[in-house]
Amino acid sequence: MRRTKVNVPKMQNIPALVCILRSFCCILQASIVAKCKPAIRDRKNQPFAFWHRRCFDLESIRYEKEWSKMKGIIFTELVRFMEKVQSPEFADQVISGAALPNDGAFTSIGNYPSEYALAMVGEASEKSGIETTELCRVFGKYLYGRFNILYPHIMESYKTAEALLTHVGSHIHTEVCVLYPDARPPQVTAEEQNGETVIHYLSHRPMAAIAHGMVQGCMEHYDDRRLLEWECAVDGKSAIFRIKG
Repeated sequence: MRRTKVNVPKMQNIPALVCILRSFCCILQASIVAKCKPAIRDRKNQPFAFWHRRCFDLESIRYEKEWSKMKGIIFTELVRFMEKVQSPEFADQVISGAALPNDGAFTSIGNYPSEYALAMVGEASEKSGIETTELCRVFGKYLYGRFNILYPHIMESYKTAEALLTHVGSHIHTEVCVLYPDARPPQVTAEEQNGETVIHYLSHRPMAAIAHGMVQGCMEHYDDRRLLEWECAVDGKSAIFRIKG
C-alpha cells in the first residue's frame, strides 16, 4: 500500500503565519473604516466589532437599503416645492444635475431610494446657495401644509399642535400605513419631561431637518408660540425636539 506524504508546517512557522493573518485582518479593517461615512468613523467610543458589524452582514445592508426608501409622494412634493419656490426651469435643472437613474420620473405611490432626494437637495443647494439643512427645514414646513390639504381626514382630527405632535407615531403613521401598506415611516414618540413636550425622532433616512420643518409648520398652523429647540444627530437620522413654555 502506497502512502502519501503530507507536509505538516513546522511548529516554528506557526507564529509567522499568525502574524501574517493578523496583518491581513488589520488591512481589511482599515479598508472598511476608510469606506465608512464620517458619521460612522466618529463613533470612536464604540468597539470595532459593534459599529462595523453591518459592513460584514450583507443581509443587514440589503435590509437597510430597503428601509431607506421613501414613498413617491415625498419626491413629487419636493419637485412641486422647487417649482413653486423657484421655477419649473429650476426644478428641471436640479433633476438634470442630480443625474438620477430614473430622470426624475416619480409617482406618488412609488418607492424610491432616499439617495435620490438627497441628490436633488444637494444640487438645489449648489444652485441656490442655500445650505442643505436649511433647504430641508423649509421643505418640511411646506410639506406640512401640503399634508393638511392632501390628508384632511387625518390632520383635522386634532385641535392643537400638542395633540397632533404627540400622536404622530401612535395614530398618524398608522393611518399612513393604511393608505400606503409598503410605507416605512420614521419612529416618532412623545413624552412630558419637567413641563416640556419632548419628541423623539428616529429614521433609517437622514431626514431629521425635514422633520424639524414639519414640527415648525405644525406649531405655526395652530398658532402655538412656545419655544421649539432641537438636537440632531450627526448622521441626520435622529433628533430630539423640545417644546418649552
